[in-house]
Parts: sequence; C-alpha cells; structure tokens
Amino acid sequence: MLVKFVNKWAFKIQSKKLHKLEKEPKEFVELIMHQMIVANDNIPDSIKSESDKWLKERGSQFNSFIKLARKMRLVAKENPIAEDNEDMPHSRHWATFPSGLKICFTLRDSVEGSMWHLSVSKIGGIITQDEIKSLVVAFFDHEKPIKKLRGTYDSNIVHFFQPID
Repeated sequence: MLVKFVNKWAFKIQSKKLHKLEKEPKEFVELIMHQMIVANDNIPDSIKSESDKWLKERGSQFNSFIKLARKMRLVAKENPIAEDNEDMPHSRHWATFPSGLKICFTLRDSVEGSMWHLSVSKIGGIITQDEIKSLVVAFFDHEKPIKKLRGTYDSNIVHFFQPID
C-alpha cells in the first residue's frame, strides 16, 4: 500500500513539473516523498507511521550526505574541470567530516563527454561500506552505470565515475 501511495506522490510531483526533483537520485526523491507523507495532515496514520519508520531507519543515514551532495553538485556544475587538468581541484570541491572522511566531487569534461567524479578517502582510518553506500546513494543516479576504481597512488582512496547524458 505504501509503495502505491509513494508512486502516486511521485506522479503528482512529475505532473507539477518540478524538474529539480526529476533529475535527483531515486533515493533522494524517496526521502522527499516520505517527508511529504509525514508532513501532510490528509494522509492516513497507518501510512504516516510507515513513512516515519522509514525516515528513522534510513532517512538520517542519507540526509546529511544528500544535503551536501546537492550543494556540491551545484558547485561542480558551475566549475567543471577539463580532463587534461592534472591540478588538485579547488577547495570548493572538497568536504571533510569529523570522522576523518574526506570527499572531492567534480564534473569532468572531456572529448568523450562529461562525467561526475567522486573521490573518497579517510584520514587515519578505513572507509566503511556504510559510508561508501551512503555517499554513492547521495551523489549518483542509480539508473546509470557507476564505475569504481581504487586510487593509483594510495589504495585507501576510492574513485567513483558516472557519465552525464
């Protein structure tokens, strides 16, 4: 019943032509749907409680990365990097977390086309699978292929690439 209801909301968002959400990753839209369900007074309590449970289980895990991903995606779009540029990306492309997790998100332009590039490392530690999963969900569209590579100079760095249509 919940899936049917969320699909109905997704149709309403699409029909209102909110293009900003149409281009976001599926998991982000799902998060927004559940937040909308909980906030709407006309929704039955049984459905609200399912959405509330979903938000408690998964919402907080993705929420901080999703907010950051949206900001970093805008910065990357406004400041694309040429493929032949070997320089370290500007500090505006970087984010560091108290856990030591460090990420860099860029838009790379090349003759073959543009692609998103996410680099992930962890100062003084190993990147957890939960951190990787949360970052990939927040930054990439899962409808498209994502390429994962280990760092050439440092195996504690993981790179993710996704072509842009």
